[in-house]
Amino acid sequence: YSNKGVAERHLHVDRGGPDPAYGLRMEERIRAERYHDAVREILLREWDPIGVRDRAEARDEYDSYVHRMCLMIARGEPTHRIAERLWNIETSGMGLSGDWLRAERVADRLVGLCKRSSTGE
Repeated sequence: YSNKGVAERHLHVDRGGPDPAYGLRMEERIRAERYHDAVREILLREWDPIGVRDRAEARDEYDSYVHRMCLMIARGEPTHRIAERLWNIETSGMGLSGDWLRAERVADRLVGLCKRSSTGE
C-alpha cells in the first residue's frame, strides 16, 4: 500500500502545486461552480491584461485562471488577496508590468459576485 497515488490526486498537473479545491466544504465547491461563467466574463472583459477581449479566437485566453478565482471567492478570500493573485499572474506569470488599480477593481467585482449571491440578488 502506498500513499503516492493519494498525494498525486491533490496536485495540479500543470502547476505541480496543491489542488485549490482540496479541503473545501461541499457548499463552497457548489458555490464556486456557480461563479464560473461570471468570473470568466469579468476576467476577459474587465481584467484582460494582454488586450484580447475583442478577439473571438481568444475567448478562452484566461480560462486557466477561472477555477482558482472561483474557489477564492467561494472561500470568502478578502479583496486584497484576490487583487494580489491577479497582480502576480500579470507580473510573474505573464511578465507584464501590471496594473494594480485594475487588479483591485477586478477583485472588487469578483468579491461582489459572492456578496450578491449571498443576498439573493
